[in-house]
Amino acid sequence: MTKHPSEAKNCLKADAISITNRKIVYMKFLLVTYPDSESGHPTKYVRDSIPEIKSYPGDVTTPTPEVISFKPGELLGDETGAFGIKSWLESLGHQVVVTTDKEGPNCVFEKELVDADVVLSQPFYPAYMTAQRFAIAKKLKLCVTVGVGSDNYDLDAANEHKVTVAEVSFSNSRSVAEHIVMTALILVRNFVASHEVAKSGGWNIADCAARSYDLEGMHFGTIAGGRIGLDVLRKLKPFDLHLHYYDKHRLKPEVEEELGLIYHASVDEMLTLLDVLNKRSSMADHALQCDGSPHLRYIPVGPSPVLRGYERNSRSVSQG
Repeated sequence: MTKHPSEAKNCLKADAISITNRKIVYMKFLLVTYPDSESGHPTKYVRDSIPEIKSYPGDVTTPTPEVISFKPGELLGDETGAFGIKSWLESLGHQVVVTTDKEGPNCVFEKELVDADVVLSQPFYPAYMTAQRFAIAKKLKLCVTVGVGSDNYDLDAANEHKVTVAEVSFSNSRSVAEHIVMTALILVRNFVASHEVAKSGGWNIADCAARSYDLEGMHFGTIAGGRIGLDVLRKLKPFDLHLHYYDKHRLKPEVEEELGLIYHASVDEMLTLLDVLNKRSSMADHALQCDGSPHLRYIPVGPSPVLRGYERNSRSVSQG
């Protein structure tokens, strides 16, 4: 679910209408969303409302748009939801194309890209903007990730073609941090395998308990202590863990003291102490080479439908 599509409006508003000689120049917006669910776009939800969040850590305020065209809590990342901005843009006179077809040279996205002014897509269903695609998008001015991250853009090509690449900072960072905490608990408590035992009608406690442990007292480390990594550490503090982190840029002493963090100058130094590792960035690609760690067993690798746990002895990846 796209949590804060209204934030995209703030990124777009200045670019949505270009005033030239007091005339409005209308633009083409190309929105790439994931498909509606197999049962169709939801018309009812399990909650009537969601909590109102007014600020993020570090006194960063949430967006305050003048108007929104959706009810907070609605699913907006699918084709029907259209990021919650389709009707708003159309009311301003802009052309809006929404598609889920984004792969291959004959896809709808590539055909519509030729004369698009603005492209929007999201982190977990991204529109990949390669150098070849930037080259054919002669009118393109702005690419927005409705979320955070820019891995799906060739930034050199964007710079060459003078296309602005923007993200909606903090929009799903908190969600990812929650997901990592959930994944760590699922792995350590052996939840998925235990669930499968119960789902199949069994009640063999030994099969479930043999690989289930308490998170309390373990050594948890994160590679990269940015917005997401730091938020994970904050959320885990009440679990009474030993919290470690590595980052190129060390956090402020008062933050380390507040959370009881242990800083490491290298990943290798940290790995020898850990039970659980949070691999948060591409700079941690070598982190799965964990032969130096006598304890490391669990590696949540960010928001993924597959949970992965590392077994040092067998060098296998268990999936659930």
